[in-house]
Formats: sequence, C-alpha cells, structure tokens
Amino acid sequence: MSVKKGKGPIFDPGLCRCCGAIKKCRILNVEYESFGQKEVYSDMIMDCFGLLLSHLDGKPSERLICATCVQRVRDAILFRQQVLKCEEAFLQVKMYDEETKGKYFYIILV
Repeated sequence: MSVKKGKGPIFDPGLCRCCGAIKKCRILNVEYESFGQKEVYSDMIMDCFGLLLSHLDGKPSERLICATCVQRVRDAILFRQQVLKCEEAFLQVKMYDEETKGKYFYIILV
C-alpha cells in the first residue's frame, strides 16, 4: 500500500532492496527532502559506492529502501565527504612541505 506523505511516497509494508527487510520503505529513485536537502537514494548509492542498481524503472514496489538503510547511506555519504576533505587537507600540507623543504632547513642552520 502506498501512502503519500509530505516528504514523498511511503510503502508500508515494502521489501527493502538494500537489506531485505519487510517494513516501511521509500522509493530508491524518487526525490525526497531531509533537513532542507534533496535526496535521491539510488544516486547517493551510485555517488558513494559506484553501484548502479538494476530495474529502477520497474514497479515502485520493486525499488524500495527502508529508513535504516537510508540512514546508513546518509552516514556513508558523510563519511566519504569527511575522508575527501581530510585527504585534500593532507595533500595541501604535503605540497606546502615540498615547496618549503629546503627553506626551513636553511633557516634552521643560520
């Protein structure tokens, strides 16, 4: 049974494509809003893991994701962003170190 909520369609019960649980679910490739951010869960899975889910053009009841898996995908996206941000900071420090390598050594000796 599909129920339309303010944030997008909900299926209760539905079969989650990510964990196999039968519970209240959202549609993987429909846009939802959470805390002012627009989310399309299939796109988030593709962006984070490089996984292209099959049969997303089929019946809505065959392309569902539960709230638990939605939260796990959100956490994975946030973790990925954290790692990318830290990697960028690390690379900037390494580039700075390479540019100033000899200069610091000279300053210390003088």
